[in-house]
Amino acid sequence: MPKPGTFRRIIKRITLIGFSLVLIGLSGSLSTWLYLKHKVKGEIITTPNFYGKPIEAVRAELDRLGLILVIDPQKVPSNVVDVDKVVFQSPGPGKRIKKNRKIEVSLSSGVEIKRVPELKNQSIYFAKLMTEKLDTRISRASKLPSDKYKKGRVMAHSPKEGVEIPQRAGISVLLSEGPQREWFVMPEVEGLPYSFSKAYFEENGFRVVTKYKYNAELLPDEIIRQSPKPGYPVQKNATVTFEVNRIQ
Repeated sequence: MPKPGTFRRIIKRITLIGFSLVLIGLSGSLSTWLYLKHKVKGEIITTPNFYGKPIEAVRAELDRLGLILVIDPQKVPSNVVDVDKVVFQSPGPGKRIKKNRKIEVSLSSGVEIKRVPELKNQSIYFAKLMTEKLDTRISRASKLPSDKYKKGRVMAHSPKEGVEIPQRAGISVLLSEGPQREWFVMPEVEGLPYSFSKAYFEENGFRVVTKYKYNAELLPDEIIRQSPKPGYPVQKNATVTFEVNRIQ
């Protein structure tokens, strides 16, 4: 029969061995849990910035990082980024994602080209609205008389309808001033009665402006001066000015 001291040493040794086995088991479980957690979580990658890069370079970089490239079939117009280079990506640059995730990119179709609409016989107001929809503008407007087109209507434009035009390139238009006004030679009316002369000019489509001045040597209601002077060409609807002797 063993001595009491020996028995206690045996019990103590067995307890230490058991405790060590427990620690070893816990350590193994912890290591396994951490390993599995790492595997489940996956490798974390920070997404690069692909803006403006060619698709071949993007594909190579994503293959290296273990990410999957998805290309949007619909290209996006851009005045800044060249054709077939990236204008948009999702997730965006600097995002932390797991390995084997998808990165979707949209490519540039280059500068947006639109076609000039038919502006002939349209009002200048409507022509401006149409050009604004094209992200361009009426850059120049010239005017000429016309018996065919109403006043303010577009008679011609450049570029012509159907022509491709880059954004903000500008369109020139030629506008109608309406029918060309008739020309007359200004007659001499100085010394004639004002009432008769005024009625004559107004009946023929002129606007009459009257100024009065008193001159005792002239007859009342007599035209003292006229503008334009006799012999000058004047258009119909023009303004003529008479200085008339005031009646006392």
